[in-house]
Amino acid sequence: MTRPTRRTFPLIATLAAVTLVGGCGDGGGAGTTAVPSVAVPLSERVVQGGDLAGFTPSAAERLDLAAITAENGVTVARLRERGIRRAAVARLAGPPDAFGISAAAELETADDARAEAARLFRENGSSEPGLTATPIAIPDIPGAAAARKSGRRDGREYLAIEVTWADGTVAHELFVLARAADLREADVLAAARAVSARSRGASLPAAP
Repeated sequence: MTRPTRRTFPLIATLAAVTLVGGCGDGGGAGTTAVPSVAVPLSERVVQGGDLAGFTPSAAERLDLAAITAENGVTVARLRERGIRRAAVARLAGPPDAFGISAAAELETADDARAEAARLFRENGSSEPGLTATPIAIPDIPGAAAARKSGRRDGREYLAIEVTWADGTVAHELFVLARAADLREADVLAAARAVSARSRGASLPAAP
């Protein structure tokens, strides 16, 4: 069966044909968020249990450059050109034919992180054959980009939501795909907000 897929794996790839990107949202006020007083590791900057209704995240997998290279077929030199240092990824198990991934990557600079988030969104937030992408807004995550991709494949209606954003030197991506009846846009955006609220403005622990 052919179904919608992420065409590139954002910062790191652990599943074939997948990528990270970011979005705009569904409204809501910007509000204020307290800056966490302790460092928040990459493994906590991905979807956790209870963040996304109907989906269960795996334990976050930490990836160094060698692991990212092995997963994505890209050279360490190219990763370094993009400024990528390390990443964490959680796979999201859900209903039949569903797929989800939440990733966070540390980059050398804030500019690198913004560029990586934008790259992911270009790759995964655009229309493709049979699937039409529509921008959505999520103003309560500063600088986020998001898109809703919908269409019919093999007689079934599918929905995919892509959200990417940068927070300091960390680029985030949340991508979820499922049969349209099994996925609510509001739930995916709520999960992105939960991730952002946990880590916005926080420092990262030193690399081991």
